[in-house]
Amino acid sequence: MPETPLAVVAEWQNAANNRDVARLFEFSDPQIEVAGPRGVGRGHQVLEDWVGRAGFNAEAVRTFARGNAVVVEQHASWDANPTDEQVVATAFVVEHGRVARVARYGAVAEALAAAGVSEDDQVVVEP
Repeated sequence: MPETPLAVVAEWQNAANNRDVARLFEFSDPQIEVAGPRGVGRGHQVLEDWVGRAGFNAEAVRTFARGNAVVVEQHASWDANPTDEQVVATAFVVEHGRVARVARYGAVAEALAAAGVSEDDQVVVEP
């Protein structure tokens, strides 16, 4: 298992982009909180439903981290409308080596504020 919140989030995002639900569960708390434009839900079933429904693809642009909070600014697209590309931000909380909360925001400033992270917490993530 990855040792840092950054590594956990990187694995989680990779699994989500690949629609690898079994791998995603490995990096998700069983009671994960999933928050986004459609509301908030909890648990692996909510996460699996989201992966199957959303068709969300995200490429990291910038990453910020402080403690167990990680915010990733992303270039996002959706399978249902691939020309609808946006920059979004996702805030993660990692506890005990697993993502305990994931929330998508329309702007990086919103995600940073919600996670208690600042622009000063930007990190360089090796490819």
